[in-house]
Parts: sequence; C-alpha cells; structure tokens
Amino acid sequence: MKLGVMTCEWALITALLFVLLAGSTVAFLVRILKKHGYRKSDIKQIDEILEEHWNEPWDWGYLKYDVKHCIIYHLVLWGFLSSALLEFRNFSLVIVALIGFGFLLLMAYPFFATSKLLLWISDYPGRERDPVDSRPSLKNVWFL
Repeated sequence: MKLGVMTCEWALITALLFVLLAGSTVAFLVRILKKHGYRKSDIKQIDEILEEHWNEPWDWGYLKYDVKHCIIYHLVLWGFLSSALLEFRNFSLVIVALIGFGFLLLMAYPFFATSKLLLWISDYPGRERDPVDSRPSLKNVWFL
C-alpha cells in the first residue's frame, strides 16, 4: 500500500527510529539525573523531580535546562532522520548521507581553524592599531 510518497516500510522504519531515539533519550535523561545527584531508578519520577526544580532559572547547568535540551535534540534528530528517510526512500542512503555530512564537517573544521589562525597571525605582528579601537581589523589583510 502506497500513500503518496509514504510507504508502509517508511512508516515502520520511522516508528523504529522513534523507539530507538526514545530509548536513547531515556538513557541520556538517566545520565542527566545522575549528574544532578539522583539515582538511576529516579527516572520513573522525572515529572515529580521536574516539579521540584520548576522555580529554577532556565539557564545552562540547571536540571530543567538539561532535560529540555536532551528531549529537544532527540526530537529534532528523529524528525531529521524520518524526513531524510522519506526523501531518499532508502535507509542505507540516509546513513551514508549522515556519514558524508559528518565527514564534510570533519574536513571543513581544519580549514576554518587554519584560516582563523592565519587571520590572527597576519594581524598580530607589528600592526599599527587605532588607539581608540583596540580590536584587530581585517582592513590590511593581504590574502583577502
């Protein structure tokens, strides 16, 4: 049975991805609870624990913030994977695309880090600076 571009296979794989990412979310929530001084078995009372911490700020390092980001990141990853699966119509192509994207980021990082280092080096030695504005500028960088 085919519903537009969605097939039963896509629905089953998307459901399987949701189950896998839900398990991963629970595992990461357990780690977050341990980081904040709770036990592994306290995951069953996460709603009560969050109610106890409800008046804390939504800032980095607080329990609410960590739980929120864990859940959001897993939902976004699930949405991305299921959308990519719908587009490619083949799970192996989705995995290859993710590996390729990761490889691209891994290869692009040294280029950008080296470029930033070259900008810093070219601006640093013996450069005259404006006494009012002590920030480095890119006005006289020779390779741009």
